[in-house]
Amino acid sequence: MKIICSKSSLLKSVSIALKAVPSKTTMPILECILMDATTNQIKFTTNDMELGIETIVEGTIEEMLDKSLAFVRRNIGTMVIIDNDGKRTDVPHYPMKALREAIANALIHRDYSCNTEGAYIYLRIFDDRIEILNPGDLYGNNRLENLGTDNMLEVRNNTIIRLLEETTDIVENRHTGIATMRDEMKKMNLPEPEFENLRGTFKVTFRKEEQEIIAQHITENCTDNFTENCTDNEINLLELLKINPNITQVELSNKLSVSRRTISTLLAHLKERGKIERVGSDRKGYWKLLK
Repeated sequence: MKIICSKSSLLKSVSIALKAVPSKTTMPILECILMDATTNQIKFTTNDMELGIETIVEGTIEEMLDKSLAFVRRNIGTMVIIDNDGKRTDVPHYPMKALREAIANALIHRDYSCNTEGAYIYLRIFDDRIEILNPGDLYGNNRLENLGTDNMLEVRNNTIIRLLEETTDIVENRHTGIATMRDEMKKMNLPEPEFENLRGTFKVTFRKEEQEIIAQHITENCTDNFTENCTDNEINLLELLKINPNITQVELSNKLSVSRRTISTLLAHLKERGKIERVGSDRKGYWKLLK
């Protein structure tokens, strides 16, 4: 099929559609425009709504674990961490060690009986959370309140666990997976993982909670007069830049409840006074606090 349209109409349509695309998203799929051509029109579709990604992974338990983790790394995005020497490090938005434990648990402890034949483990990635669902609720007398304690002793698939212990490094320390998930999320100031025992399904949810301005001094690791002559808005803005160096102006505007123009003015003043600098482009760069 061939459709002819004017260049101006095409550019106008794309421009309108792009207004719905997030200026900064952790999911590359949200940056795209869907073009749907029919006999007499072209439809442009995009959105800024919550969106999940699904794929199918097959193989041995070890292979499925590796493929699942690779899929997660490709789709969860990264944030920029700046150390005291100004060195930039890209860090995933979720602790990979916690996700590895959760996926391994789903593969090992799911119900493999004839009752769940054809049922999949689901690994769902959303813009604000990751969900892992496996067939089979908690086994035996195990209860949610006992997760991560010595009282969680009954297991569904003893043979699988024994074989994995003998042939792989997937199972290293029994009964430590839940504690590891909680500890790793806590290290990144993220909420504890949520566990739900649904009808015939066990679900784990990892959330990427927005970080609020916390009661910590922006002067930490900076010179004593770093915030000298700064307004309250400027200090709060500096704190947000310290927490998330790749935060966007729209996000700053929402968090500080001021206009985008005010954010631009605040950033310009801080740059002029040598408090911050922009490293890289407006789209892919990040903010650096200067000591």
